[in-house]
Amino acid sequence: MKSSLSTEQIAAYVEQKTVIEEAIRKNGSTYFSAQADSTHVGLINQGATCYLNSVLQTLYLTPEFRQALFQWSYLPDRDGAKDTCIPYQLQALFARLQLSSHAAVGTKSLTASFGWSAAASFQQHDVQELCQVLFDALERSSEELASVFGRLRQGLLVDYIQHSKWPEEGPRRVREENFTDIQLEVKGMATLAAALHKYIQAQMMEGENQWQAEDGGERVDALKGLSFKRFPSILMLHLMRFMYDWNVGRKIKLNDPLSFPLSIDLSAFLSEHDDQGSDPRGKDTLVYELYAILVHSGTANGGHYTGYIKDTHAPPLEADSANASGWYHFNDARVTPVSSDDLQRLLGEPQKVAEAADAQAVLENPLDVVSSTGYNSSANAYMLLYRAQGTMGRGGTPPDPPEDLRKEIEEENATFAKLKALHDLGERVTELRVFAAPGDREPRTLHVLRDSPLEEVTLEAAHLLGASASMDDVTQIPAMVRLRLYTPSTGALGTTFGGRGKDSLKDLGFSATTEVLLETRLPGSPEFMEYNPNEMSVFVELWDKDAAAPVPDSKKQVVAPGETKATMGALRQAVAVAFGAASGPLPVDHLCLLLVDSSYKSCTRLDGEDGAVVRHCGVTRGDRLLLEICPQQGEERFIPHAVTHHEMIYNLVEICFNSPADPRAFDFSIKIDLRKTVEEAQTEMATVLGLRGGDIHLRRSAMAPQLRNPAQTLKSLGVIDGSVLYVGDGPVRAAGNFLVKLSLYTPSQTLKPFRSLGELDVPGATKVSAFKDMVAAEVARKEPGKHPEWGGGGACVRLRDRKGMEAGRILMSGKTLQQALQRLADGRELAMQLLAKAEEATPQSMPILVRRWSVRDSVVHPPEEVLISREYTTQELRRDLAVRFGLEGPVVPPGEAGAEGDARGSGKEEGAVAGGNAVRVVQHFDAITEEGNLVIHENREGPESHGPSSEPVRGGSLGEGRARLGIAKANTFGPVLDLRAVAKLKWDADLKTEGEAAVVTQAPLLLRDGSLVVIRDTLEHDTQQSDEEVATTAAADGAGPPPPPPPPIPGKAPQKGGKGAGKVRVGGSSGAEGAAAAARNKAGKSAYREQGITITVHQQDVAQKDAPGDQMPSRKDTPASVAFEV
Repeated sequence: MKSSLSTEQIAAYVEQKTVIEEAIRKNGSTYFSAQADSTHVGLINQGATCYLNSVLQTLYLTPEFRQALFQWSYLPDRDGAKDTCIPYQLQALFARLQLSSHAAVGTKSLTASFGWSAAASFQQHDVQELCQVLFDALERSSEELASVFGRLRQGLLVDYIQHSKWPEEGPRRVREENFTDIQLEVKGMATLAAALHKYIQAQMMEGENQWQAEDGGERVDALKGLSFKRFPSILMLHLMRFMYDWNVGRKIKLNDPLSFPLSIDLSAFLSEHDDQGSDPRGKDTLVYELYAILVHSGTANGGHYTGYIKDTHAPPLEADSANASGWYHFNDARVTPVSSDDLQRLLGEPQKVAEAADAQAVLENPLDVVSSTGYNSSANAYMLLYRAQGTMGRGGTPPDPPEDLRKEIEEENATFAKLKALHDLGERVTELRVFAAPGDREPRTLHVLRDSPLEEVTLEAAHLLGASASMDDVTQIPAMVRLRLYTPSTGALGTTFGGRGKDSLKDLGFSATTEVLLETRLPGSPEFMEYNPNEMSVFVELWDKDAAAPVPDSKKQVVAPGETKATMGALRQAVAVAFGAASGPLPVDHLCLLLVDSSYKSCTRLDGEDGAVVRHCGVTRGDRLLLEICPQQGEERFIPHAVTHHEMIYNLVEICFNSPADPRAFDFSIKIDLRKTVEEAQTEMATVLGLRGGDIHLRRSAMAPQLRNPAQTLKSLGVIDGSVLYVGDGPVRAAGNFLVKLSLYTPSQTLKPFRSLGELDVPGATKVSAFKDMVAAEVARKEPGKHPEWGGGGACVRLRDRKGMEAGRILMSGKTLQQALQRLADGRELAMQLLAKAEEATPQSMPILVRRWSVRDSVVHPPEEVLISREYTTQELRRDLAVRFGLEGPVVPPGEAGAEGDARGSGKEEGAVAGGNAVRVVQHFDAITEEGNLVIHENREGPESHGPSSEPVRGGSLGEGRARLGIAKANTFGPVLDLRAVAKLKWDADLKTEGEAAVVTQAPLLLRDGSLVVIRDTLEHDTQQSDEEVATTAAADGAGPPPPPPPPIPGKAPQKGGKGAGKVRVGGSSGAEGAAAAARNKAGKSAYREQGITITVHQQDVAQKDAPGDQMPSRKDTPASVAFEV
């Protein structure tokens, strides 16, 4: 027996090995598996496509569907590219399901034609929804397929309403609708017949829900229901197992059992309104046979779909056959036949459940009734497919796919057969990587059959490496060589398989790729020692401290014996013997063993007691040890030179740094021990730069603080190989000093409000007032006469804690810098403002920026800084800013005399002047008299109010009349705040009544030091909007732009309508009366426009009070009505 393969076999296998591995990677580990059932092919799951696979297998085993699809012809000009043509891809998939020799085929080409992405393959969907979408896509792609599928899937349903007592003589309404599936309730239904009866059960329409025929007449009690006029050839029944449970607030799955027969007569469910002769199959063919059950296992949140499908093309089987039932279980790539016993166990015990008398159940099969639940209550039938009896008999030849697809699949099968043969061969082959000696870097490769005996493989390995050529007596070769497991990465020697030469590699546990060592011995030499798992085999080298390296060629393999576990004492003794001279072994007390890690950068002294187990000391088989001779016997405090050397290597890193003269170029580097201190590193770097160590300082980066602790090690700073350190000019600052970055802050310069003034070394204990004097003197010295608006001196300087692009809070003069700035460190940024007069800020002061939006001039003015109190409410802030910017007073104040002095019906507008600003009173129309006069009253509700109010306005708060000053918060920095941006801000409409009483530092404003707010004149804004609306209306009516408004009446402001303006609805039937009312309205509107009052006319829908039957009239019958807004 020859254990190795022929050269041709090896070449073919190696050439195709990559192709085989790639096919497995793409298609899964079952790609080359043999078919569990030679009749059917499975479908590979792309991730979560089990629902798709179940539907596809059901459609494939529907003969009419498969035949229609195979008869369809692909035409490039009509159907486009094959990759995106759904009928073609489905046709190709069905052809592979019928002809492929694979155990399973993929669906990626089909889902790609759907337009699915890779992520869509991991999203599970509903099988009933998929059926509808898939058929719709196929029917849109081909009129031919649409016609065939329509005949197969479409039934006719009758939707009727009829008189409850006289269904024939009384009024009735009958509508016919096509259907493709029936959705049946499961909850409370024991049988399929009960669910069907529930579906067609009529509902009584009575009481308030009485029915009135479309041709009029009185309301009557009626019955509303459904019935079937014609069933399709393929009947799909969807069992509704998913529902939303309002009690628990989530979707749940109903696991209620539902029994259904393998055959059923549906004639009892036909419509009473149907002419039976209209059914093309006739009444005698209404027996339907179950041929597919789609099962869902899991919960409403997810699960798995499989299909139990009957193959109607399979010939009848004997009763004792393994698949006497003719059913198959399709579970993605796995297809298994289902015997009658298996079907009973999987889907429930057979139950002699007689269907209702009117259902006339036909129980012809050995399995009378199948239950929708098996032993696992979460696995339930979800969709049932019945076919009309006699439409396709059992047995027969399946339809043939198109010839071009047949040839393509035959070529695929031939290629797959060759590849599978090589794959099967590879499953029987072991690739041996044979090493000639420990440490060998170039092993030889030997391909052998896995069922070959070990002794034959050993001889072939000896011939391959030439070991047998040095042996004179060929008969002695088997005893002179052996194979043992070997780990080249560590040099560890493994099992020797003593006495098992007759066993096969498979029985010995050899994997597809195994690494072995070929050991040889000369005749007369000691016998091979068998592998002992308790012994410890390591490699030991003698250390030369003068050369700081192992002695060349001193590496030896040392085996520490152990009957149970090798001990440290046994290891030391074995090392002493291995490195001893002719005079005897080395003294054990002078041996120092060191364990070297795999990276050769560190080593650890093995100080375990002689009785300690070697494995427990961290040593494993094949580890590398160093041997160093101690200068004094028993010297425990001796530090081996190898340990010091390896620690130096392990901690030696290279760091880069710059010259203080060129802070951006890190062109210098040194190698340094991480255990050295900052001071030592600073000295070495200064030497490289030609400077004194005291003239520089170190930082982790240019923006980081100085490294002030000279005793801190580089390792504790997190320095690693390749790290960069920044070298700064000047010595390390004294303890308590900080490097502060100072910038000049000018709020009115919106694009660049900050200008850097440099860095200052300042003690943290410096008073803020002293620091302001210091920086004032520095500004006066460096920039004389450049700031004419500045009052001069530290008293006219404001210091702020800068936060990025915001100036931050004000530092109080009575505190030190460390007290005023929490967590003060190097690099802290401060902003400096030059004031015209001495600082007035208090601890409660909060500086904010205010920008005014001039609506009339279409200008957003530069920001102005304003000091406000942190305890301000929104109402107080509005009042303060209104005084500062001359926008005092509400837009809609209360009546002059409150509730007692109501000016209702006065018909005039009153005005007042407060603080030089116009204040207007908006007046509403209460009614229109017969003469067309307008009766007006004062409005006491603002745009955001929901009712009138007689309370006085305090501070112009919203909800009591709109304040004239509108306010909105904006971002301090970011995009340019232009007209479009300010128009989109959240203005007063978002500040509700409770928001007016909130502190400005809380919601809704959430102001902080340096925040930006925008203000506007609400009166000006509303007037502009009104003018734009009038212009738009006039342009729409073709009247052109409106004439300019007349000059305002002295002491009165122009009026306009608001959201809360009073409205009067005038109802009328139409004709002359409506025309007269419209004329009076127009005249009134013109009269008040002359006084600066704007009147807007709206169409309103008003219900007729005398509509017959208390019904609301339709919109087209609603009379015109008019509402006025002032």
